[in-house]
Amino acid sequence: MRKIRIRLRVPVTLAVTTALAIPLSLPAQAEEPKPPKGAAQGWSDTTQQQKKLSLEPSAIPAKDRAGLLGKGYEKSADTAVTTTGDGTGFHLLAGKEKDGYQLQTVASLFEDGFASDTWIGNHCVTESGKYAAVSYAPRMFTNKPELMVRGAFTAVVNLTSGEVTKLPFQSSLAYFSPGCGQGDQAVFTQLTHDGDDKQQTRLITVDAATGKESKPVTLAGQITSAIPTDAGIVAAHGNKLVRINGTAEKTLASTTTVPFQITADTDGGITFIDRELDKKASDKPAAWAKHLDRTKVRQGKKTQPATVASGGLHAWDLTRSARGEVFVTGDATSKALPKRVHNPGKLPKGAAISSHAQAALTTTWSDGKTTLVNPEDAAKPRPARTALRMLDSGRSVTLDLRPGAHRVGGEAQGYALSPALPTGGPVDSGPDMGKKSTTGLSTQTVRTQALTAQADNPSEGTGERYCSVARNDVKKQAFQPTPRQVEWAVDQAVVGELDFYRSPNWKNTGTGGYQPQGLFPPTVLAGDPNGTLDNEDPDVTDKWHIPAQVMLGITAQESNMWQATRFAVPGVTANTLIGNYYGVDYAASGEQLDPWRINWADADCGYGITQATDGMRLAGKTKPGETALSTLAQEAVALDYTANIAAGVRILSEKWNQTYNAGMKINGGHPKWIENWFFALWAYNSGFYNTADSQGHWGAGWTNNPANPLWKANRVPFLQNATNPAGDDYSHAAHPQDWPYQEKVIGWTARPISAMFAPGNFQAGYRAAWWTTNTDRSNAKPPVDLFCNGSNYCDPSKIGDNDSNDQGMGACTADSGDSDTNPHWLHCWWHEEITKDQWKDCERLAECGNGVHRFTTSYGEQPDAGSYPPNCSTGSLPAPTLVVDDLPDGTIPAGVDTSRGCGAVKSSGTFSLSYVPWDTQMDLTHDGTDSPTTVTTYPGKIDTHQIGAGYGNHFWFAHTRSPESYPAIADRMKVTGTWKLNAPLTNTTRQAKIFAHIPDHGAQTTNAVYRIQTPRGKRRRRYRRRRTRPTSGWTWAPTSSVTRSRRCGSTTSTAATAVPTSPSTRWRSSRARTTA
Repeated sequence: MRKIRIRLRVPVTLAVTTALAIPLSLPAQAEEPKPPKGAAQGWSDTTQQQKKLSLEPSAIPAKDRAGLLGKGYEKSADTAVTTTGDGTGFHLLAGKEKDGYQLQTVASLFEDGFASDTWIGNHCVTESGKYAAVSYAPRMFTNKPELMVRGAFTAVVNLTSGEVTKLPFQSSLAYFSPGCGQGDQAVFTQLTHDGDDKQQTRLITVDAATGKESKPVTLAGQITSAIPTDAGIVAAHGNKLVRINGTAEKTLASTTTVPFQITADTDGGITFIDRELDKKASDKPAAWAKHLDRTKVRQGKKTQPATVASGGLHAWDLTRSARGEVFVTGDATSKALPKRVHNPGKLPKGAAISSHAQAALTTTWSDGKTTLVNPEDAAKPRPARTALRMLDSGRSVTLDLRPGAHRVGGEAQGYALSPALPTGGPVDSGPDMGKKSTTGLSTQTVRTQALTAQADNPSEGTGERYCSVARNDVKKQAFQPTPRQVEWAVDQAVVGELDFYRSPNWKNTGTGGYQPQGLFPPTVLAGDPNGTLDNEDPDVTDKWHIPAQVMLGITAQESNMWQATRFAVPGVTANTLIGNYYGVDYAASGEQLDPWRINWADADCGYGITQATDGMRLAGKTKPGETALSTLAQEAVALDYTANIAAGVRILSEKWNQTYNAGMKINGGHPKWIENWFFALWAYNSGFYNTADSQGHWGAGWTNNPANPLWKANRVPFLQNATNPAGDDYSHAAHPQDWPYQEKVIGWTARPISAMFAPGNFQAGYRAAWWTTNTDRSNAKPPVDLFCNGSNYCDPSKIGDNDSNDQGMGACTADSGDSDTNPHWLHCWWHEEITKDQWKDCERLAECGNGVHRFTTSYGEQPDAGSYPPNCSTGSLPAPTLVVDDLPDGTIPAGVDTSRGCGAVKSSGTFSLSYVPWDTQMDLTHDGTDSPTTVTTYPGKIDTHQIGAGYGNHFWFAHTRSPESYPAIADRMKVTGTWKLNAPLTNTTRQAKIFAHIPDHGAQTTNAVYRIQTPRGKRRRRYRRRRTRPTSGWTWAPTSSVTRSRRCGSTTSTAATAVPTSPSTRWRSSRARTTA
């Protein structure tokens, strides 16, 4: 999809260099701490981030095909299907063997309004090989339990035509949803989480050929790994393999633990993985592939499955081809294999199999980095690398494709609004079975759900938002720090020394003065022997504070270490990063009004680096029990990385105190060890229930328990190579839904995010924690069943093995019973201490992770980056020149200080943006009733952005878009920009040359359309951009490519008006007009 950024301004060409503000003298600084020689720390290849990317071809060259693929490949029906995600969407890629596996973009799935660096998801291919079922969502959804269990958008894609059918419900992001098996059906799973009163599972079967869903089936308890078969749905329910027909459930087999990776073969058999308990770090649990043939599946009686393969739990996996051939990947030993089960060996663990089982494939990002990319490339598709291994010959080939290339269908299909969103597309009924309008809007965030919205203001007033600090306020832009600044601030905050004074009007944001840890005072951690928070300056301290790497791991997982949006490079200002999270609406009784649908009007306003949420809604619009922070504190959290980090550190410290004071200690309970923060991180994400329910359950929530079958039991540590503990695997960042939150954070402490220090300069974002050995680092991921025993009703080995078909018997046995005797709670909440004998001995055996405190208090705030200095001059243009700026005359935008900025705007005209109004129904109350209100919204504001760079240090942008699939909503994202001179031209010819100012970064569109209004009428000009990246400067509109900014410049004898259109990434129709 084309990206167009709308940058508004007028003529100028001047590049200004910026100087870093460094004090003339600095206090003596301590030497940076170093881990012992041979310690396991950081990246295994420290040079990888500096390597220049060289893309491989997207197909096997014709001359090599016969040798690689064998004779007769031209007649093959085999198709390899894979996925990849980036900031532009979740992409489905496919290649046919007969075409040399020429990779094509089948579909790109995306929903407007989510500030996500990466879209993630799961897919499966139906038996015919013609259709793919897909769940997709912003990466940040994995950080919110209710969105993880049922927040993903859903779709069915025709792999031949590229046609996308978006479905009117959402599903779990768990690795097993959707599930495919026999026929062209797919099963999507919706789950509940700790905050819900009723613990249930809903299974939705969809006919991929028609896009029609069957009547959803709701079952008590936790059902996982559901797939369709011709005998019914087969799934896991506790330590049982079950068959589900309607609401009837029959046990097919009992297992040691919860079975997973359930696969169906073409003969009607079922193969799945069972495993031993994993209780101690020293354990080496085994896992077995077990098989039931078609007869046993259809009989529906409990029987004994045959063991067909075995190996170490973390060493291997199961997968299948669309046509129903089951494969062992990784390292496992086979026994007598059924006809449709294969173990060829040497296949990478987790590899996918092509439709007719001709090739195994794995896909990663071509650059090998984490989710972070150059912000100026944030709106571009990210190349994906697919490694193919031919199963017959054993030969391999590597192919690269930039999503969007070799597209099968129209790119607009995947960007049509999901009908699961309010009024989002032509569907008759959704999960709430209510009629939906076909003229809907992408109300992605409450800020656009306005009762008193303005059609001509890109910012949102208090009448049209719930979150405290508005987007697109030119005075309230967030500053994007460097990774070094973030690490410095974290190092100061964790020891209570982030107490410098931030002067009023910092970066010209208009805020008052404050101390970051004056707004959010540091907290002494429970258990501190001297009752004070010591810094790291002395040679000997008690280190009773948060290890810096734990907090840095949170910043990596929550935001990529960003305070501003993904489009801003370090040193530049932009809109603050706001996580578009939403909750579930409840009635006063505690019943969910619709237990399966996310209520998009219930905003969760997470801001900046730590996605700080508490108190960040507008006063008067807070949630029940929430108190809004002061305006000063809210603005500081949203705009200033130091205040945001101070807020995050305080929240994490409170979680430590809650769990520690409840007796929940790990490995002795000293906070200096990385693993000992497992409980606090657990509570930080999925909550800590310190008040017992009616049955006495209390503790850390079940959702993030490593034993929860929501998470794949044979996962390796996050970011660790599957076969080499010393190696890295950053492809894990592309599917974070496979790990619980605290395991992801600890993974980031061990292997830092690849972060930008300057445009094109990526390095480790911070100093990594270190372990004595690679084994110790691997064991920072706890054993799967460590937090699962009788104390929290979660002991897989004690789940009743009987003939009862009682629903609700899951890994969490607290949900057993029936609807009369038990409301099926999933309250397997953990509250026990973990001793050094159970997990690690941090002191005597030195098995735990160590923090690295890089910046003592001798270091002051680290200098700003000097990225993309603004252009402040029209000196390259002939005089006289009239400039029509994108901001009103006299405005000084945020981002200005002694080293950056152009002063007050001087504009000889006006610029305005106008938006298309859209009405939708929303419940904006918190009174426990379903009270829909007709709300006027302006969805185009969702995709209007600002950056503090370019001419005058400010420009707007939006994205080019292909036409919507539904004519009734075709203009909902339309934005019109109009430049107008204050007075008519007075020169003799009444003519003017029009120039557009093009910023030096951020534009991708290859053409732009300008409409110029003259006394003789409108003239329409289309200008195409040269392929080379422009420098910041003025371009004469008639001969140049206006790609980037809508900075308008005019020049000629006396005066002129300029009309630029901007470029960027996605934008349906932006029209710029100018009157001369």
